[in-house]
Amino acid sequence: MATFSTREEAEAWLREQPEPPRQVAILIDGKPYLAAYHHRIQLRTLYPLTAPEAAPS
Repeated sequence: MATFSTREEAEAWLREQPEPPRQVAILIDGKPYLAAYHHRIQLRTLYPLTAPEAAPS
């Protein structure tokens, strides 16, 4: 699992991937994120992941 200190570092890593992963879990400052590539619209993005007990109900 790739780990980064800041979101900026993670975004730079994702931009630099010659063939970005469709979906991969990463850590930013110890918190889980999903790095995703939407191939149809060629969009690379990061989604924060929350534990089920921390999600709003």
